[in-house]
Amino acid sequence: MRIQEAHIEINREGGSLSSINVTMPVWDKTESDDFLSVSLPLFGGLKTTAKDEFDAQQALKELIILFCKNCEEFGLGLEAELRIIGWSLVSQTSTKSIMDFEIEQNVVFDELLKTGDNISENLQITN
Repeated sequence: MRIQEAHIEINREGGSLSSINVTMPVWDKTESDDFLSVSLPLFGGLKTTAKDEFDAQQALKELIILFCKNCEEFGLGLEAELRIIGWSLVSQTSTKSIMDFEIEQNVVFDELLKTGDNISENLQITN
C-alpha cells in the first residue's frame, strides 16, 4: 500500500518556472540559542533558521523558492531534481506538472512524518 505524503503543482509560463503550489511536512525545533531550526525533510532535508514563528514562515517560503530556482538554473530542472530525491510525476503538460511524494507503508516513517507541521503555500517565482 502507498500513501501520499506531499504534493507540488509546478506552473510554467513560456517554459520558465512561474509559480508553485506545495503541501508538505515541515519540522521545527527550538535550539539552545532560542532560534528555530526549520527543516523540509522531503526537499532533501533542507534546513534554515529563524528567530520566531513569523520569521520561520518567511524563511520557509524563501527556502522553497531558492530550492526551485537552483534546480532550474544549476540542475536538470525542478521536475527532474524532485524525481531524483523520490518525488513521482503524476501528470505533466507544457504549462503544469503535478508531483507527489509517496512512501511505502512504513509505520515508523509514517509516524515520524506526522510529528511535523504541514506547510501549504502558493508561491510566485520571479526571475
